[in-house]
Amino acid sequence: MSIAARRRGDRAFRYSLVAPSIFILLLIGVFPLVYLLMVSFQAITMTDNDTAFQGLMNYRALFDDARLWKSLLHTLTFTAIALPLELILGLAMAQLFIERLPGRQIFIALLVLPVVVSPIVSGRHAPCCWTTASVPSTRSSGGSRATR
Repeated sequence: MSIAARRRGDRAFRYSLVAPSIFILLLIGVFPLVYLLMVSFQAITMTDNDTAFQGLMNYRALFDDARLWKSLLHTLTFTAIALPLELILGLAMAQLFIERLPGRQIFIALLVLPVVVSPIVSGRHAPCCWTTASVPSTRSSGGSRATR
């Protein structure tokens, strides 16, 4: 077998391994997008099953609504304020990680604390405890369950 044929076979094998994942991602991402685009051109009500084609009337009603422009203004204002603040705070925190300042270990512990505490609070730290507790034949006294 030539080197070129082996490379083609390797490439085909690699694509066959990746193809199912790509298919699922496309199915999850593209199908809802196409469906929503189709529905956006239809006149749909909650009480009637008729889905007549309406064209761009839904979009015209959307852009004529003052609530859209008000919500866009709120979103842009929030983004214009939050984005620079988050950038500055992120850079300041990164600088604190780099510098050898007193109290650095406390800062790192406070940063990691939510990651550690979250699984403990939600009970995901010991799934074996929940499975053995739910088995009817398992008793805390160690005895077996009497059956009749």
